[in-house]
Amino acid sequence: MAIPEGSDEIRLLIAPDDSVLGNGVGRLLSLRHPKCGNAICYLLSNDVLQEIHWFKQPYTSWFLGDYVTEDGRLYTATPVDPVFILLPIFDEARMKKGDDLGKFRQLDEIMLIDDYPGYQHLLSVAENSMQLVCEVKEIGSSKFFRLDDSKVLGWLYHKVCRLKQTLLTLDKNYAAQDEKDTLSDAVSILSEYLKDDPWLKQLCSYLRLNLLEVTRKASEIELVPNAAESNQGFTASQFSGEIDKAKLQTVSLLVAAMEAPENRPKSTDVSDLVTFLSFVGVEFLLSGEGKVPLSSCHGKTICLFFSANWCRPCKAFTPQLVKLYNSLKLKGEELEIIFVSFDHDDYKFKEHFKRMPWLAVPFDANLHRQLSNTYCVDRIPTLIPLSSDGISIEEDLIGLIEEYGAEAYPFTRERREQLKAFDKAKREGGKLEELLAHEGRNYVISRDARQTSVSKLVGKTIGLYFGAHWSPPCQAFTTKLAEAYNTLMNTNDQCSLEIILVSTDRDVKEFELNISKMPWHAIPYEDKTRQDLCRIFDVKEIPALVLIGADGKSVTTNGKAMVSLYGAKAFPFTESRIRELEAALIKEGEALPAQVKDVKHEHVLKLDMAKAYVCDCCKEQGRFWAFSCDVCDYDLHPTCVEKAS
Repeated sequence: MAIPEGSDEIRLLIAPDDSVLGNGVGRLLSLRHPKCGNAICYLLSNDVLQEIHWFKQPYTSWFLGDYVTEDGRLYTATPVDPVFILLPIFDEARMKKGDDLGKFRQLDEIMLIDDYPGYQHLLSVAENSMQLVCEVKEIGSSKFFRLDDSKVLGWLYHKVCRLKQTLLTLDKNYAAQDEKDTLSDAVSILSEYLKDDPWLKQLCSYLRLNLLEVTRKASEIELVPNAAESNQGFTASQFSGEIDKAKLQTVSLLVAAMEAPENRPKSTDVSDLVTFLSFVGVEFLLSGEGKVPLSSCHGKTICLFFSANWCRPCKAFTPQLVKLYNSLKLKGEELEIIFVSFDHDDYKFKEHFKRMPWLAVPFDANLHRQLSNTYCVDRIPTLIPLSSDGISIEEDLIGLIEEYGAEAYPFTRERREQLKAFDKAKREGGKLEELLAHEGRNYVISRDARQTSVSKLVGKTIGLYFGAHWSPPCQAFTTKLAEAYNTLMNTNDQCSLEIILVSTDRDVKEFELNISKMPWHAIPYEDKTRQDLCRIFDVKEIPALVLIGADGKSVTTNGKAMVSLYGAKAFPFTESRIRELEAALIKEGEALPAQVKDVKHEHVLKLDMAKAYVCDCCKEQGRFWAFSCDVCDYDLHPTCVEKAS
């Protein structure tokens, strides 16, 4: 770590490693403490601001290689949300008087602080973070900021909620005490970074806490000292005594409270959402029929749906979510979805919302930005279920719904594991009817719409062919598969092979065109089993051929390679059959000469192995063994060779 100019001492600093901070190059900044205004040392690395604390035990020193440093203090760097640090200077910059809201100012003007050039290094950090608590106006390419009291209080309220949850996890005694006392403890810890007037007073007033009680508790908290900075390096009053668990716990609490949004866990409490919305002035939610009171959320499973009209994945996923929502409503489930828009204006918001049967937060770009920050939304579409009952929530909820639809409810990790177990049972259970049929359909169809009962396929080798008419690779493989299939059907009356198309076509017309060229059966296009089979066998690309043995269990998911390589000879597509073919190929190659001189070609031809080639004599396609010329592109079937005398 670099030491400020003028200091020749070595000090020990514990900070996040390079894997967290990127290249590990940091800068020490002298900034004003947000409460007392004193100069405090901070570490800025890759736009992550960290506050430096220090510990000291009596009579300590450090052995660093061959060097002994008498300064036994241990410095630690912990992440801090830059909003705390910037709040006082943004408050001063607006020059608010009475009921006047104050002035809009540009960032470079706000961040120009006498005797503190370090703020200039935070311009990009400030632009990203302070939009949460400021009104922002754009004039041309310039942005102007003005602190907004209601946004600041909303942001502080969520900080208190996060810290309250952290207290409950750190010490079981908090769970036993009154909730208001825990709330007071959380505010008292935050108060170390807030001026009493106006923020602490307003926060206590809203939460109905006694300001004197909060400040009294704050005075009893033994905080770890900050590292102040002077021209001679770090200076601070001596801190003696042992480092006990209480001090270390205080540091962990401050880290939880002070972390920037990207470093903290998602809030998943319905009451927190309702309280926050009412706190920032949202009096109602919107539905297709008008306004709905916030109280309608109580007692329901609430999901926040972050989406936008301009987002293609959002527009593709929304119909799936509508289908799930309507299905669960018909079953009487107490589910409600609340749309949070990422649209650019109110018109686009309304265009997107009119396709949704659920509720929405009224359009407000700044409010939506706060919500996305609070719930750590880094992509859209995102669906976040809120829970206050301790249920572990499945994080990739979009993927879960795309795979399982309404069966994904109630959206927990336990439910996903249960569904995966069901899939495994179908894949490995050996029961073909459970895999291919269900209560509403027990048949597959042919190209002329004739139905064949799945029970008649039991005991046969089944090939599940995943393909689509629009895909050129699928069209090419369909030809190879049909050739192998027809060969087996025509040469072996006892052949027990059945191919079933699992269509990935875009619509029913493409499906009908696709199956019209196939001599085998198919899963009906409108049947959900098509999607289920893709998921059960983890089909990520087409064409794909999954082969199921006569016992109903999966033999291989690599049937495409078997058919492409060996054609009908690969039947019944077992590992033992492939080993037989490979052994026969080796034996065939051993019986052929290493090279020959053919009367039709001027160069010596060498024995070679090729998956596919065209014979330059008979013009027919060949596989495996060939006699090839190293000089020119010339290949012959072994049977087409005419040896020179």
